[in-house]
Amino acid sequence: MNKNVNAFDERSKEWDLDLAKVKRAQKVAELIRGSLGAKTELVAMEYGCGTGLLSVALAEDFNKIILADTSDGMLAVLAEKIKSQGIGNFHPQKLDLISDTRFPKQSVDVVYSLLTLHHIMETEKIFERFSEVVKPGGRIFIADLDQEDGSFHPAGTPDIHFGFAREQLQRIAESAGFREVQFSDAFEIRKKSDLGERVYPVFLMDAKKS
Repeated sequence: MNKNVNAFDERSKEWDLDLAKVKRAQKVAELIRGSLGAKTELVAMEYGCGTGLLSVALAEDFNKIILADTSDGMLAVLAEKIKSQGIGNFHPQKLDLISDTRFPKQSVDVVYSLLTLHHIMETEKIFERFSEVVKPGGRIFIADLDQEDGSFHPAGTPDIHFGFAREQLQRIAESAGFREVQFSDAFEIRKKSDLGERVYPVFLMDAKKS
């Protein structure tokens, strides 16, 4: 986990220069907005927010957004962005829900994340924590990789999942107290390799807290 955090610290200042990342965030924001509709009174949390690309795209859709991450570098870039853009409803916080159980229970209406889940080894535990912090009737939106062969990340990358099988992830979510679990195709990531271009589908899971 620490190695991953350090890697994200190092990449934080160039993160927003990747236009593909910006477009992915905008696409997921459109899907979340389409599912939720106009409910600007809600409180949301972006878990694994990075520099806040997804939340910037959703800034006007929520009354308050808590942006949680464990990378100091990412949070520093986010703080500069909040200041320069004058975003008043963003509340960044260094937070690891796995190890820190002090975050108030049933305090947010929505939790969303983009390509964060596959960096969290304790999948069942993080869904349990999402269930604890989300209010009854609240929602989670998880965008992440479909199950892949391990080629998405460089060989030797520590503490990652090779994507997820949707059926297995649905069972995990339901065991944590979520219902009406649905999946949609969010976008594809294309990467060049020695064997040619590889395509990695990304899903969006939408589920409701019981």
